[in-house]
Amino acid sequence: MTTPDPNTPEPNTPGTSVPVSHAPVFQAPNFDSPQPQVNETSPSTEHSLDAEIPPDAKTSPGGELSPGAAATSSRPLLVVDAANVIGSRPDGWWKDRAGAARRLLTNLAAYQQGPGADTDITVILEGAARPATDAINSDQPLRVVLAPHSGDDTIVDVVADAVAEEATREITVITADRGLRARVEPLGATTTGPNWLHTRLETQ
Repeated sequence: MTTPDPNTPEPNTPGTSVPVSHAPVFQAPNFDSPQPQVNETSPSTEHSLDAEIPPDAKTSPGGELSPGAAATSSRPLLVVDAANVIGSRPDGWWKDRAGAARRLLTNLAAYQQGPGADTDITVILEGAARPATDAINSDQPLRVVLAPHSGDDTIVDVVADAVAEEATREITVITADRGLRARVEPLGATTTGPNWLHTRLETQ
């Protein structure tokens, strides 16, 4: 999972503990480096997320998941590349990666109680951000996946499993990582950049 340069504009805009299976920690080099590397991406497929999409989350990926409510068929699914979303804003996240991830999870959980109440959300955490699961209550629907290895690989698994369960489900991956976009779009997911999510979290 590649963290974009905080100073690079995004190209495409469109809780306390959670029971989580603790797989081996994957320390993502880019995410843990003081200066995130540039990951400029080109706009990807836009999708109907411009209408307010809601979250309520759960998905059944090959990675380990925290139990939110059981996945509900035909509900839109947002798959959040947490490292990429967090790294898209130069707010000092590199000083406290777990703290930055906690803020993201808290905001997403609040979003699910409001405008995102009809959408499932799965958030992938990796490396130093993994302890952030203590920000989420077990009774909240937000689903958190701790990447056992590559964060990108885990996201691809989440998308592939969701498609296998329901081929026509609307799945959107929130990331500005061009390489990851190229892997999930052929599976049937659409992609959009972190600013799309930031805007909704800030205006809820």
